[in-house]
Amino acid sequence: MIRLALICCLIWPGMAAALSIEQPTVWRGELRFSETVRVAPGAALTVEAGTTVHFSGGALEVAGRLEATEARFTGPNWQGIVLKGVDSDTRLTDCLIDGADTGVEAIGGAPRLERLHLRGNRIGAQLGKKSTAILRDSHIEENSRAGLIVKDGAAPTLTGNLFAGNGLFGAYIVQAKPQAFRDNRFAGQPTGLKIANLGSDPEIIGNHFERNEVAILVDKAARPTLTGNILTGNGIALHLYRRADARVTGNRFADNKLAVLAEYSSYPKITENDFSGNERSLKLAFQSSAWEAANGAAARAQESRQGVFGQGKRPDDGERRWPPAPTDGTIDARDNWWGTAGTEELATAAGKDNPSFILDGRDTPTFRDGGKDYPLDRVLFSPWRDRAATGDLSP
Repeated sequence: MIRLALICCLIWPGMAAALSIEQPTVWRGELRFSETVRVAPGAALTVEAGTTVHFSGGALEVAGRLEATEARFTGPNWQGIVLKGVDSDTRLTDCLIDGADTGVEAIGGAPRLERLHLRGNRIGAQLGKKSTAILRDSHIEENSRAGLIVKDGAAPTLTGNLFAGNGLFGAYIVQAKPQAFRDNRFAGQPTGLKIANLGSDPEIIGNHFERNEVAILVDKAARPTLTGNILTGNGIALHLYRRADARVTGNRFADNKLAVLAEYSSYPKITENDFSGNERSLKLAFQSSAWEAANGAAARAQESRQGVFGQGKRPDDGERRWPPAPTDGTIDARDNWWGTAGTEELATAAGKDNPSFILDGRDTPTFRDGGKDYPLDRVLFSPWRDRAATGDLSP
């Protein structure tokens, strides 16, 4: 291992082996590395504006301090920047990070990540081990698996970011609760935001979701609060799946193919939202309190053995203690505005009894699963609002 103990500027056009930085060091110009560079605890690495750092393998591992501004970190086959328990003195600002397995990973700690461009990685950023990182005003685009993963009790602040064109998810929150998740934009992804597993109950406030196949997927007993979000032009705006008991308040659902889909023992509270121009506002599928009583616990115990991307995972105590479902067979969707056409329909006798924009047990009394018939739940939609609830929100 080569050790660096320099308080100078390194201009390194050739290839270097594994390095350990143990004193204050400055990088400038163009540098190339073939193996991991480690910034030791107590050491500091400063990467000046205009610097390009190429990796053909390994990673930049930081246990001390890293400050980088307007730099590029790139390579065809490298692991990315790994921040190990660093504090808020570690800052990456206006940097481009591409070509990595994971562009930036924060393992604990509280780094500040601002105005980054994370693109062309497998995963743009990953925040775990109770990290309280700040990630804001960044563009996280065209990463092959996910733009961002937040996991393992992390509580970051995530504001003002753009998630676009990522391969599976724009952002994935699993067993974590961000301190703030607001003013982000999600566009053009199979799933914009996924929130999964018991213990994932973040507040998702004031975000925009547009042109995603699924804008928000809530799964496996996650219980987020969704407030003041705008969801427009998506295939499914909100998919609640497998015991997803979200609180959905003050959002605008406009011009989606399907605004809300609830499946498999999901009992959200949906109130004070606006539904306008959607092909269908609310649909229940495989949703039955009778099915939950017979099959729910066993089905979720099987599902809980899988991790973030389906790999093996040992269930924890929380996953073994799923909360019991309500047994009255209803979904609470009262006090919403169902759009101009929906409000006109509700003024008719037929609309009051069974509005066409809601598909539930009134339309399909039963469904078949495992060779048995189960009654499909019903939606409580009365009383409803006669005008928009979201005030001056606009797409």
